[in-house]
Amino acid sequence: MPAPQFVHVSYIAAPAGRVFAALTDAELARELWGFRIEGEWRAGGEFRQVTGTGEVAAAGEVLVCEPPRRLAITWRWALFGGERRAMPDASATCELEPLGALTRLTVSETHAEPVDEEYLAGGRDGWPLVVSRLKTRLETGRPLTPPATPRAADDEADPPPPQAS
Repeated sequence: MPAPQFVHVSYIAAPAGRVFAALTDAELARELWGFRIEGEWRAGGEFRQVTGTGEVAAAGEVLVCEPPRRLAITWRWALFGGERRAMPDASATCELEPLGALTRLTVSETHAEPVDEEYLAGGRDGWPLVVSRLKTRLETGRPLTPPATPRAADDEADPPPPQAS
């Protein structure tokens, strides 16, 4: 298997079992991803991302399911603009390492063959947001509601420097 094209590491103040359970919880997934996730959480099992209207937005296969240490999945197809499209051969792996009261969560995305930049950007932008939502929910019990775009947050948080005269 080639090296991952994306890796994101986060430390979450919760036991690994609780983090793993949250990653596979159908209703919490709606908060994390915007979809409910239905699945057979075992190697070879199928999973689906389901919209609030019941439409299946994506489907894939569980490659590895070793609670509470490792979960690996691959998407087989997804809806783009209402059209069902095959996904590139890729896997997303969540590795959980217990560190006392913390869990180190490492998410990696690996592609067997080169994929276009738009697809890679989806993972680079999506995974950190999903993990941040998961971390916030587990640590505070409240949802994380980010701005509509990462750039909007930058614009609000970092006003332009004063002009030199």
